[in-house]
Amino acid sequence: MKYTVIDEEQAELMFDEYLDDSNEPIKIGSFTFYPSRVLFKCDPIAYSLSLDEFIEHLKENADIYVLGINDDEKPTDEEEQNADN
Repeated sequence: MKYTVIDEEQAELMFDEYLDDSNEPIKIGSFTFYPSRVLFKCDPIAYSLSLDEFIEHLKENADIYVLGINDDEKPTDEEEQNADN
């Protein structure tokens, strides 16, 4: 089993892309706003909690670990070899 380690900036970019792709843009008059920016600016706590859930989802479903957040949870070389057998 292979895993990937990314940094926090990459995780946040992936999360923003996920939010923007899975939600309609917000239109007010002639202005259009990205859902990720609206959530980040209007409710930074909800944004942060949702980002944490997204990072946990990456780890559990895609074997992607975020440097400094959950990279210490990645499998050891021995565990990875046992999973391959």
